[in-house]
Amino acid sequence: MDTVSLAIFDNFCNDQSTQEKPQSFNRCCNNETIVIGSNRTCLECGKSTISLITIVQSKSARLRRTSVYKRLEYFKHLLSLMTYSKQSLPKRYREAVEFLQSQEFDHIQELRHILKKNNYPKLYPYIYMLFYEVKKRHAINLPKRYINIFCQDFIKSEVRFNQARTRNNFYSYNVFIYALFQKYNLQNKEQLIIPKSKRQLLEKINFLIL
Repeated sequence: MDTVSLAIFDNFCNDQSTQEKPQSFNRCCNNETIVIGSNRTCLECGKSTISLITIVQSKSARLRRTSVYKRLEYFKHLLSLMTYSKQSLPKRYREAVEFLQSQEFDHIQELRHILKKNNYPKLYPYIYMLFYEVKKRHAINLPKRYINIFCQDFIKSEVRFNQARTRNNFYSYNVFIYALFQKYNLQNKEQLIIPKSKRQLLEKINFLIL
């Protein structure tokens, strides 16, 4: 390699003028994001961070952007939390388990009220796991075989949703799961945390499922 080529290569390796610092994505929708599949993800809207290495005009730069998280992966994540198959646990989880041992509750809504009253709002997504840890029984009885069935229904429903083009964000995931519990006549659907005004959402979601 001649002197000119070495100089060009040296400039390429050492030029940091176009490097951008990653933007923070620790919070979204007024809540702290969590790590799903190596990316920080918002449990409210489903957005996540994706880290990319790019070469632009012979200058290396690490860029970080925000994009919509795959709806199916997010749906699977919610089902894993409901069936106690999620392995990674958030901060204060064990602390909350110890605290809840002395609390009285038999319904998931009662547990949610306790978490809110005692400043554990970040543990809402893990509420079904907390219920199991304390009560040693599942609040939601969802057989493993139905997880794949639910995912297949979700894929078909998402196609219809995209074809309708009425909105960008998917309807309530919990109401969608509630509708599937109704479709397959599964027990304990009353333990699902869903909006009180669910009737209109159910009508729209049932249209996607059927």
